[in-house]
Amino acid sequence: MPNNNRTLTFKIFRHDPKDPCSVPHFDTFKIQDRPLLNVYLAMDEIQREQDPSLYFDICCRSNVCGSCAVNINGRPMLACKTQTKDLPDKVTIEPLRYFDFIKDVSVDKVSGSWR
Repeated sequence: MPNNNRTLTFKIFRHDPKDPCSVPHFDTFKIQDRPLLNVYLAMDEIQREQDPSLYFDICCRSNVCGSCAVNINGRPMLACKTQTKDLPDKVTIEPLRYFDFIKDVSVDKVSGSWR
């Protein structure tokens, strides 16, 4: 069971290749852990409450489609399936490698165009 007093620190990759002023970097966000919190819900909370420009993919929210796949602490995982209780206090979110990059942690998983 998660420690409700635990503060999670999310370090999330940010970059918009369509913006000539954008430079690849990480932004840091803090949220409180809570029961049943997964990485998708954490990113959704960050987007709603801290930074509406955060860009990520989600579709089924049911651990079926794979659209929410990102690198979590260096490993490819589904954001909707990965529970924060199973992660350390510091979580790094990056886009999947080998796919065409779209923005922030979003990649083109449909076209099949791999780098």
